[in-house]
Amino acid sequence: MTTDDINMRSAWLCSRNDVAANGGVLVAAAGVLVTAAAWPDVAMGVAIALLFGASASDVSVVHGISVRPACAQPRRGRRSCPR
Repeated sequence: MTTDDINMRSAWLCSRNDVAANGGVLVAAAGVLVTAAAWPDVAMGVAIALLFGASASDVSVVHGISVRPACAQPRRGRRSCPR
């Protein structure tokens, strides 16, 4: 995959997530208005968080991006982290 493909995929997912989150906020607000309880807002917040997490995971896994801890600087010519 090229960098352009990754950027386009990420832009699409971010735009889709923004639309879904904004719609979800409106639905949650209506739910709070109707029920006079906080649970619709909490439920929508969890759903939005899961959507954003799934999108981030999708971009990372599909495009081979891994999160690794930073290695310390090599000392005396040795690497302190495995390759």
